[in-house]
Amino acid sequence: MYTVFLVDDEPFILEGLTMILCGFSTEISILGQAENGEQALNYLRHNPVDLLITDIRMPAMDGIELIRQIKKLSTSTRFIILSGYDDFAYVKEGIHLGIENYLLKPVNIEELEATLENTLEKIREDRKNQYQKTYMKRNFEILRENILYRWMKNTISEDELMERASLIDVNLQCESYQVILLRMWYDNSLKKEADEEVYLICQNYFSEFSNLIWFQDIQGHIVIVFVTRNQSDFLEMNRLEKVLFQIQQKAYELLRVYPLITLGKRVFNYTSVWESYEEAKELQKYRWVFEETWIINKDKVREAERSKGYKQSQVIETNLEQLSNLLIAGDQKGVTNFVEEVFGKITSNSCMSVINIQGVITELILTMEQIACQLQLQNNNIQPSYDIILSCLQEARNLEELKETIKEIAIEMAKQVSAPPSIQSPIVRQVIQYTLDNYTKDLSLKILGDIFNTNSVYLGQLFKKETGQSYVQYFHSLRMQKAKSLLLNSHLKIHEIALQVGYSDVNYFYRVFKKYVGISPSEVRGSCYTTIE
Repeated sequence: MYTVFLVDDEPFILEGLTMILCGFSTEISILGQAENGEQALNYLRHNPVDLLITDIRMPAMDGIELIRQIKKLSTSTRFIILSGYDDFAYVKEGIHLGIENYLLKPVNIEELEATLENTLEKIREDRKNQYQKTYMKRNFEILRENILYRWMKNTISEDELMERASLIDVNLQCESYQVILLRMWYDNSLKKEADEEVYLICQNYFSEFSNLIWFQDIQGHIVIVFVTRNQSDFLEMNRLEKVLFQIQQKAYELLRVYPLITLGKRVFNYTSVWESYEEAKELQKYRWVFEETWIINKDKVREAERSKGYKQSQVIETNLEQLSNLLIAGDQKGVTNFVEEVFGKITSNSCMSVINIQGVITELILTMEQIACQLQLQNNNIQPSYDIILSCLQEARNLEELKETIKEIAIEMAKQVSAPPSIQSPIVRQVIQYTLDNYTKDLSLKILGDIFNTNSVYLGQLFKKETGQSYVQYFHSLRMQKAKSLLLNSHLKIHEIALQVGYSDVNYFYRVFKKYVGISPSEVRGSCYTTIE
């Protein structure tokens, strides 16, 4: 569709042009009409069109001045001039402004249609060229982001990086490099719009710096590489920190969330940039002990550790058995108070390190998951997921948000437990209890059928009907819960844990674990000390 706007101080001319254009092509859409240039400009300021057909001599603003003003607003609009005067000065000025044609009134319909055909072909070509430019630009951006992200992750060879750096205009011969990460937290439903908003904010502020390499990674985080090419560039870091603070304030103003900003160490070779990136990423976990508006670097962490006397061995007492009893009893008020008490101890204990805070919270969440797993057979609405629970640690913006998330999970569990229980046959309850007591043994429906004098096929059907899952699924899920507890709360080797939960073949244990948990045993073991990328 091609949009057209008509301007003439004679109504019958406007009416005639409308008839000609509508008869010429169904692809033409006349967006509006005006009787003088001033009226037209007021409309076209906010509604650009593909083609403007205008008279020359009109009150308030003539056609030539209107074209001048429109060209300031839009470089893509094309123009056809109509005039009752064969004035060479107007023709000359129109040619200078790049009009498509200067037609005399009364308009020759064939000449107008020929001009329209020629103009629409040019508009089609403009659109095609613009699409190609946009397509090429986006492809280039994707290529650039891919190269830079692989550089940060140290997954690109030195030869390939050297070859591609010139293509994406990245200088690898600088004195030093320092990675800065800017990460946002917001509701997933707003993520796409918020990512775009943050990108535009950064684009606006970073345009004044010539020594920044920056991009937005696949998670929507802003990755910035501050490079120094000479001594004077070092002074730019102070200005950059002020700009980063301004970005924080602007993001909060628009999105009501402060971005977390962390600075990795300065490195002096492009091959070591990944080390600065990893440090900036590692520093994200300190969001729990610094104010939201702080820009965190290693020096600030060391200073805080000295001033507050952080101790790696500092722990707090948490009665996890009490939490288990409260959940099993369905005590919503009790679990709420318990979570509040745990977080109260954390926030009041200024000597706790981030690692110890993560450890306490991981134990708390793991206990909830274990109880949920045991109770899911009594109420199928409780479906624990290790990935979801782990994301609490990774995605919480601060301790207050983490506390509220854990409270919501705990209260929901207590609600489900206190709901009227579903009717469950005695044989299924016996099978569940026997499995809980003997999960390290090789159990099967056939063995259980023999133990309880029941047909194994019937037992399997009844178990799935009443629990919502097959016995094999339940059996392996239970073993995986025990294995995760040992991974996080013991120093046993993985093959020793496999044996303790009933798997003599460690390779088989790995496969089952990955299937039911979604990640490997080694990833679980390190999960409470890592942050999401």
